[in-house]
Amino acid sequence: LLIFHLAKSKFFRRVLRLAFLLLTLICVKQVGLLQVAAFTSRCKYYVAWFLSEAACVLCGFGFNGYDASGKVRWDRFTNIYVRKCEFSQSIKEMLDHWNIGANRWLRYYVYMRITPPGQTGGASSTLVTYAVSALWHGFYPGYYCKYADIVMLV
Repeated sequence: LLIFHLAKSKFFRRVLRLAFLLLTLICVKQVGLLQVAAFTSRCKYYVAWFLSEAACVLCGFGFNGYDASGKVRWDRFTNIYVRKCEFSQSIKEMLDHWNIGANRWLRYYVYMRITPPGQTGGASSTLVTYAVSALWHGFYPGYYCKYADIVMLV
């Protein structure tokens, strides 16, 4: 009877609303911290790719001809477009602008060779391409076991 009375009281509803608000604020804080941590983790890749691109440009290897207006292009070894990567609207768009050299190599030498001529690639072509990418970047079974545990929890 006491629990029923508490459930109907205004005080109990206010406490519940406050608890929900606090839980929401904690979740928003955690997501914000996760975004900051992910950005700082990506920054080390940005720096490495920009330094390697700068070295190639200084050696003269980055020359990529002239554009339509006659300006010199030095983007032969560009491996990332940071703005397009950070502000992308989809995962595909983000992946298209992240590690461009590896994506290009995987597209032409793995994905296009598996896909039958005259057809678009399917799930099997994508799965094989991701498997080759995983082997290329280093195959560590612990990553996949951890991922399987997370998927099972969801």
